[in-house]
Amino acid sequence: MSKLAVAAGGLPTNDETRAALSSEVANLLTAYPSLTTIPIQWGDMDAYRHLNNVYYMRIFETGRLAYFINIWGKHVGEKRAVDFLSGTGIGIVVADTLMKYKFPVTFPDTITVGIKLDLNKVYTDRFDLIGRLVSHKHGIVVAEGRTTLVCYDHQAKKKADIPLDFLEAIRDTWGFRQPFCPTLLSLILSRSKYHYKKMNLIRRLFSTANSTGIKSVPVGAFASVEQIRQSLPLAVSTVLKDYPSLITLPVQWGEQDSYGHLNNVYYMRYFESGRLAYFEQVLAKHIPAPDVAAFINAAALKSIGPIVKSIVLNYRRVVTYPDTVTVGITADLSSVTRDRFVQKCCIVSHKHAAVVADGSTTVVTYDYAKGVKADIPPSVLAAIRTEQNDISSSLQQ
Repeated sequence: MSKLAVAAGGLPTNDETRAALSSEVANLLTAYPSLTTIPIQWGDMDAYRHLNNVYYMRIFETGRLAYFINIWGKHVGEKRAVDFLSGTGIGIVVADTLMKYKFPVTFPDTITVGIKLDLNKVYTDRFDLIGRLVSHKHGIVVAEGRTTLVCYDHQAKKKADIPLDFLEAIRDTWGFRQPFCPTLLSLILSRSKYHYKKMNLIRRLFSTANSTGIKSVPVGAFASVEQIRQSLPLAVSTVLKDYPSLITLPVQWGEQDSYGHLNNVYYMRYFESGRLAYFEQVLAKHIPAPDVAAFINAAALKSIGPIVKSIVLNYRRVVTYPDTVTVGITADLSSVTRDRFVQKCCIVSHKHAAVVADGSTTVVTYDYAKGVKADIPPSVLAAIRTEQNDISSSLQQ
């Protein structure tokens, strides 16, 4: 299992994200100044058992939004950038999007999306962003895309000029990888009295060296529980100290609804990803890998595996982009019967260092070949009991 990790926080800096990448992935994203790393979740796959084409678009969207915070927010502050994206004043709307699919993605995997501006497509009221999605599992480009964004005055209901401070942010972060763009400079000079000073064209905004004190949060199924626990902010780690399974997930822009916060369905999605991570992380310590795969992928392999009977989820706090959450999962040993057990969930926000949701699910073991309930496999039950007893013992020490 690889020990891949990505930087922590609501939205990590590009230095943090780039420093956490393997050289294989980083080399494919050298020309992209804004990077966002996103783990693939179980529910992102479709009936063909690979990442649904819509989720490539979702990842591209998340990367685009991160571009504004990474590039523009560095100059004018994150709040100004987020306000621009909120749809209350002058912001952006999508004019068109193109996505080219190059390779199927399957769970588990982690994707880093790189975003850059096409300097030849910057106009008074619009510009193009180019995206590249790279798989950590395969170390290859899995998709590439392009989108045209138009500045729009949401109050006046009409197109608007690109904000001057955004153009200046582009100017200040541009040049070290792309040729000089007279159109961009003329737009800036025509909109302000700013005197263009000589730029160091080989200046690099993004360093590949990890800075002292940066925390790294492993994501997706690539990380062990120990890696994740060690990487968490202290306040988050303390809340989740008695959970034997952990998975860290970034909140994506498109997961918010029209109320401007994380839609309730996505809390369920995070819970689902945590449940699957529990089986991978806990069972893998005690059971051979083929048996773990057979249990998790039981529906496809027509073997015995889990099926959800019921879910209870309590919403404790609103979550907004940008943020990162860590999901803790534990099993309630007192609930175990011949063919079922209860998993408990706790979702903690890194931004607020607080529990944002908690709940439980009743999991029944099911024989997908016969279409009937089945006893919990002895090896699975033994692994769950051992892990839960181990975490209880460590807490008592």
